[in-house]
Amino acid sequence: KTVVHGWLDRGEPTFKQLWATASIFAFPSAMENFAIVLAEAMASGLAIVATDAGGNREVVGDAGVLVPVGDEAALRKAIVSLMEDEQRRRALGAAARNRVERLFPWPAIARRYEAVLTQVATRTRARTSEGGSHGTK
Repeated sequence: KTVVHGWLDRGEPTFKQLWATASIFAFPSAMENFAIVLAEAMASGLAIVATDAGGNREVVGDAGVLVPVGDEAALRKAIVSLMEDEQRRRALGAAARNRVERLFPWPAIARRYEAVLTQVATRTRARTSEGGSHGTK
């Protein structure tokens, strides 16, 4: 049975209930950079089925099932396969949680952003002190 809820705010009880009771997260996006929603689903221990688009491979790695973009048959097959195989579904959910906790913990992400911003600020100051206008030459 499929239910389409439409937009749900993160603070709504229905949203929280869906995350808590789901076992599979399907993400058929055609373009992504770094899909935070995938990391959230993985952190919730959901088995992931996503398209092999943009940064999805980086996020999911081998802790989920990636299908070609636009291949509805492959998407359907992957979802049905997980629905029918509880052991595999649970194993992928556990692998997903482990991967996101290991590779994408929020304190580490914050440190990476801080390092990038510090590097940009340092370069900008260096260019400005070299006589560049507004940080450019």
